[in-house]
Amino acid sequence: MTGYGRGEFTSDGYTLTTEIKTVNHRYLEVNIRIPRQLSALEDSARNLAQQALSRGKCDLYLTLDDFGAKKTELKVDNELAIVYYNSLLALSEQCNLPNKVNIETVAAFPGVISQDKPEVDLDFFSDLLQKSLAEALDGLCAMRKAEGDRLTEAINQQIIYFISLIEQISAAAPLVIIEYRQKLSERIKEALADVALDESKLINEVAFFTDKADITEELTRLNSHCRLFLDTLFKDIPVGRKLDFILQEMNREINTIGSKANSSEIATVVIEAKSVLEKVREQTQNLE
Repeated sequence: MTGYGRGEFTSDGYTLTTEIKTVNHRYLEVNIRIPRQLSALEDSARNLAQQALSRGKCDLYLTLDDFGAKKTELKVDNELAIVYYNSLLALSEQCNLPNKVNIETVAAFPGVISQDKPEVDLDFFSDLLQKSLAEALDGLCAMRKAEGDRLTEAINQQIIYFISLIEQISAAAPLVIIEYRQKLSERIKEALADVALDESKLINEVAFFTDKADITEELTRLNSHCRLFLDTLFKDIPVGRKLDFILQEMNREINTIGSKANSSEIATVVIEAKSVLEKVREQTQNLE
């Protein structure tokens, strides 16, 4: 499901800004861009996102500003600088070379000037992360819920329409047997002309066809799947994957009905029903 959230928290001169956005995806995929100095907290950020979300492609961006915070300071090793300087003077005298030693030359040697970086307090930044990410996730989830409510109602209407199509099939199913008996009887009479119709053979043939074309079990299971789908749809928990599975079963039953029911009327309704299920499947993949 698509959504966006932003959170920001400031403490001791540091401001951590968290932005999170999601797009539709069958599974949960979390991608994180985090400042290098906070890389040790990447797993923590990922776990927090996974606890709040169960589906969607998620991009999480963290930005750290340190206005007013303790800055990196330069540290000069005076003793090491003097050692380098004296060594250069000695080398100049020994090699009888002109002495061109200056401050830039000495400062360029390793260790003479180094950065005194403030120690990273992971507990402090972890607190910043949790508060800013919690705010971002709250905004994201609110947006996703609003979209989910709209999507749920759209899916509900599609399933109600699908149920009406199943009712049409249920009403037409008994007529298929009656029509088959009439057509078969007429064909036999036309073929045999004056020969008397063997009623017992006709009954056997109709019974065989009835057993082969019977879709009662499929309709019963399909109605059960529809009830389960609607019950699951309105639960206040992640239901997307379960609905996917129920739709697979519904699609299997409607395909069986289409192959067994020897009726152009039912075949037309089956095509429409399969089209509805495909729309519902696409919409369901956007549900968490």
